[in-house]
Amino acid sequence: ISSNWHMRFSSRLSLPQQSAAAPVAAPVAAPVAAPDEAVPPGLELLRTTCLALYPSQTCPLHFYSVLKYWQGGPDPLDCVLAFAHPGDSEVSPHWHFVTAGLSDLHGDGRVHERAAGPGDASGFGFELSFRVRREDPISPPPQWAARLLQSLARYVFATGCLISAGDFVPWPGPLDGSRDSRLQHLLLASDPRLPPCAQGPLGSVRFPCCSEQLRTSWRPPRPGLMLPIVTDMRRGESLFDLHPELREMVRDQQEQHGSGLAAVTCRLMWLDEDGPSGGAAEVTTVSRPHIHVSHEAGLALPDALESRLRKGRHFTLVSAGGGGHAVSLVPSAVRGVVVTEELPYAARGLWLHALISDELLEQMDYEMHCLRLPPDRQEWPRCFRW
Repeated sequence: ISSNWHMRFSSRLSLPQQSAAAPVAAPVAAPVAAPDEAVPPGLELLRTTCLALYPSQTCPLHFYSVLKYWQGGPDPLDCVLAFAHPGDSEVSPHWHFVTAGLSDLHGDGRVHERAAGPGDASGFGFELSFRVRREDPISPPPQWAARLLQSLARYVFATGCLISAGDFVPWPGPLDGSRDSRLQHLLLASDPRLPPCAQGPLGSVRFPCCSEQLRTSWRPPRPGLMLPIVTDMRRGESLFDLHPELREMVRDQQEQHGSGLAAVTCRLMWLDEDGPSGGAAEVTTVSRPHIHVSHEAGLALPDALESRLRKGRHFTLVSAGGGGHAVSLVPSAVRGVVVTEELPYAARGLWLHALISDELLEQMDYEMHCLRLPPDRQEWPRCFRW
């Protein structure tokens, strides 16, 4: 068993939280542009796409950024649109939020480089859809939802990491910022009520939908499984409570297939306590790696050991800070990698590879089992050394 590297989880490292420095303006019903201004072509694409679902809401509510990103403000989204869905046989009445700013709205280079053609991605190539249950017919849309979407947009702009259906987004607290809700973390799913891709003059735009977390959602879901797309912050039951059959389904799929999620983006850094070696070689030797990751990513590691490494698949932690740090845990069964039994720790630039032998995997699995304890029985920071 190797004894010359260690991993530390800290509660101080987390994904970007909702910013209080740049408040979101209260929602107002207004046209998408002033009467004497043309509607930006990217915003016109979003408006046309949404009006196909809400033809009577030609002037939807907007959460405007007080100071636009391209004017020096901190929030990347020009605005967040909010549409009132009356509910139907499949979904309850809810507010439908759609972001405007992750794709290219203006086409003049003020935020994004212009796409080469209509088939290429517009900006980052997507806008986020988020549906929140309406408490009553007269209450306005909740501002916390717009702040949440701005926080996700800041993360995308800061890291360049794209968001797609199937991605898991850990969050450092309840989504609405309250102490009462049990709903924490997000799963990106396909929104069945928006087109998978809309084509506009500035490129194409996808619409992944922010949904509630299925705790083991990063394991491959059953084909055809429809997760709830309307978030109810008052709901106290987990999806397993509402659908007990999911627990057995997830367990069976874990045993058969493991996880399809190969990487998680988190706050991360690593260093070699003995200093770098190998000179200017492409692959450098690392003798005593010291890894710091956020506690949200740490809580995912027991499942990663079980559903990735035990299935002969690697698992990678990628820095969300844009610094280039990454750590890949590589089981012995993986071939064609830079690490070997003679060189168990190596790096390509800031990307660390760590070979996890069968013996080390057993020890890590045993010692990290404590991370499965309830949150009130956890202590942070926590350090593991091997």
